[in-house]
Amino acid sequence: MCIAQIIAAFKPKPVPELPVPDPPAPVLTIPHPEEPQDITQSMDNTIISDVVSRWKREWNVPDDWQGTIVLSEAMPYPGWTIGDVISIRPSWANPGVIAHEVAHVVYALLTDAEKDLFVAAYADALATDPLVKLMAQQHSYALTSSIEGHAECYRYLGMSLPETLKRFYPGLFA
Repeated sequence: MCIAQIIAAFKPKPVPELPVPDPPAPVLTIPHPEEPQDITQSMDNTIISDVVSRWKREWNVPDDWQGTIVLSEAMPYPGWTIGDVISIRPSWANPGVIAHEVAHVVYALLTDAEKDLFVAAYADALATDPLVKLMAQQHSYALTSSIEGHAECYRYLGMSLPETLKRFYPGLFA
């Protein structure tokens, strides 16, 4: 074997050009997944203002938002709203429960006409928006009523709500 043949044997062979595959579609995820109950939290060791601050930061709530949120063990629910006062059980004091209850207060402030418009816009989003569909598939409570749909949308999607729904959450988006 001559040197030319040896060199030719080690010469790189051209690689056929392969098509570049399309990148995989992004996987949809709920922006604010559900936080589990924390039974170590109590009236004595839970600082509700810290939890409210986390909610305002993580949901990007405008600085001028005003509301009353207190800790209470008076009811068996994670949170409840009477008028404009939101009560949260200490073991459920987390930003998601606050977001859900704040959305109830906001929904109560909508006019009947605005609530009707929300129902139509929500139905459209359920049919067309992949993130809203995913939220409803993972959290079927969002399908039980318009008021719960309104609260669950804000609770799980926050700033990722479709623009067509954001107008039904006055005071919660800058």
